[in-house]
Amino acid sequence: MRLGFAILLLGAATACVGPGEALTHAAATNGCGPADGPTTVIVLASEPVQSPTAPPDPFVRLTIEEPVSALAGRSWNVGPQSNAYAAYFVGRTVAQQASSGRVSISSVDSSNTVEGTVELRFPSQTILTHFTAAWSESFILCG
Repeated sequence: MRLGFAILLLGAATACVGPGEALTHAAATNGCGPADGPTTVIVLASEPVQSPTAPPDPFVRLTIEEPVSALAGRSWNVGPQSNAYAAYFVGRTVAQQASSGRVSISSVDSSNTVEGTVELRFPSQTILTHFTAAWSESFILCG
């Protein structure tokens, strides 16, 4: 019985998007929030992310309404009424908004590389993964 539970946990620890696809690559950048305040955007993808503003399909874009300097050691609930929200994209169109979930940022280093975990629930899937997102500066001005 314990072996079955361990196998179930191991299966839940992979970031599933579809058959054979895992979101094993990540990048982070700055963005602007709904009130034009600073945000941090983390992109999770199944292939290397050359630019967080144009990631390869499919991908998840997670937005936290905080600057990268305020993330380390904190967690947020993800969902429509939260300060963190996520969407699953295919072909540059929003396929699904996350209905709930949680993001925890364990560290942000001196080059703004963001490390953490996400559990995101979409209507058709749950994504549970650890990520290390290299920082890519975006030269947008908020406000």
